[in-house]
Amino acid sequence: INCIYDEFSLNTYMNKILKTTMKCLIKTDISRKNKIKLRKLLVHFNNVDTLDYRNIQWYHSFDRNNQTYKMLISICYLIFQGVIQTESKGQNDLMVFVDEQQISRLYEKFILEYYKKEFPELVVTSSNIQWSLDNDDNVNMLPVMRSDIMLRYKDKCLIIDAKFYKNTLHNYYDTKKIHSTNLYQ
Repeated sequence: INCIYDEFSLNTYMNKILKTTMKCLIKTDISRKNKIKLRKLLVHFNNVDTLDYRNIQWYHSFDRNNQTYKMLISICYLIFQGVIQTESKGQNDLMVFVDEQQISRLYEKFILEYYKKEFPELVVTSSNIQWSLDNDDNVNMLPVMRSDIMLRYKDKCLIIDAKFYKNTLHNYYDTKKIHSTNLYQ
């Protein structure tokens, strides 16, 4: 009899990244409620080692066995980008989150992955959109149009333009207003 088996271990590199991130977040200036939630989660990581966050290897190949870690590891990376950029004299402060462009991409990716997971009957992509022109002579002069999220079901197609803004409103003569460009989308 030939028997092949895998050994299950909680002390994987990706779990180490998760635990290290949670422990680091607890030391930052986050709400008491979130610190309590993180401490409750850490109980499940008792047998997992921590890492020196400055030496974490962020680039991993993901396969069907660890695909669920992909977004979590990306979020951990963004968190540490914020922590590293604001560290001073042994005190860690979480930056007012990395930058708006990185969060915007994360937000788009989250929505894309959400639809893939929760609605498997849909074809979910981020695709190029062809220009509808009468004459293709100057098509090279036009920018590439890429959808944030495209949902297809049978012969129907829905394009979602995901937007993340740090501030959805702006002050206009001491009155809060919606950015007009957001309305014209």
